[in-house]
Amino acid sequence: MAMLLSNFTPLMTLSWRALFAFEHIPINQLHGSSTPSDAQKELEFFFPEEHTFALIKPDAATHKDEIMKKVKEAGFSITNVKEQSLTREMAAHFYKDHEGKPFFDDLVNFMTQGPSVIMVLSKENAVEEWKKLIGPPDPEEAKKTCPKSIRAQFAHDILANAVHGSSNIEQAERKWQSKYCQHF
Repeated sequence: MAMLLSNFTPLMTLSWRALFAFEHIPINQLHGSSTPSDAQKELEFFFPEEHTFALIKPDAATHKDEIMKKVKEAGFSITNVKEQSLTREMAAHFYKDHEGKPFFDDLVNFMTQGPSVIMVLSKENAVEEWKKLIGPPDPEEAKKTCPKSIRAQFAHDILANAVHGSSNIEQAERKWQSKYCQHF
């Protein structure tokens, strides 16, 4: 046993760089951050985290715990969350991209019927990953094409489709940076 330990003693005193160096390559094979702030910058560079705005609509608010569990299991961090009823002004602002469309008034009325769960989600490629998790806006299509999606499991119809998802990163940023999300 003493002989075995003595064979490994020199290895234990070598640095990681020395252990994994290549003889004819004059550069370091391993990197370690110099400071905690350098480490944070390097992590953000190699693992960029994106944010998206997410909302559990009034029709699905009773399933918020199940939905939030699915969100976390999909690898999202829920950066901010609050539950509140939207005013007409808030709902109209959030859905201003649909203003002038035939369903706009019904959507605004529906969104003010009860409490919603408003969230900012964080993850690499958050907007696209959220869109995949929630599935198509039409729950019938979601049941056929994405049966494990949130909308397939919790939506009632195309208006009461359980959750909101931004279409792109710009829309997501506009929504989570809006005056209505300032109190997070």
